[in-house]
Amino acid sequence: MVRFKKILWMFFIGWSALCAKALTLETPYDGIAGRNVFNLHAPVAAESAPPKPTPLPKITLTGISTILGKQIAYITINGIKAGEASQSLMMAEGQGVEGIKITSIDKQAGTVKVINGVEAQILGFELPKASGAEQISTNGAAGSNTP
Repeated sequence: MVRFKKILWMFFIGWSALCAKALTLETPYDGIAGRNVFNLHAPVAAESAPPKPTPLPKITLTGISTILGKQIAYITINGIKAGEASQSLMMAEGQGVEGIKITSIDKQAGTVKVINGVEAQILGFELPKASGAEQISTNGAAGSNTP
């Protein structure tokens, strides 16, 4: 029985040595990867550009109303994307839509404070700009070119 155990242990040690050698054997194909025939390299991590902030829509104040004691602002929101239609809205203080919130309305000054996305803005009435042909001269007549 002791003899059988010795033979079994010898067989086990020899088998494990043979397996260890088999794992570390070199093959004739190992040199191909070392030569790098096709000039292969690890992929380079591409630097990602920081995302551009989304543009805020242009808001225009078109009117202020105080009918029945409640102040209401009339605003026009131009579309962000090309070809998008503008929206005309009436909003009271505290109301909001699509990331735009009215915080206060001052009818005396003709201004409205809004939060457009994350940016606070003060809107006032914009006077329409006259084109070159309709400039008002010093005497007040439209379209006259007298100096």
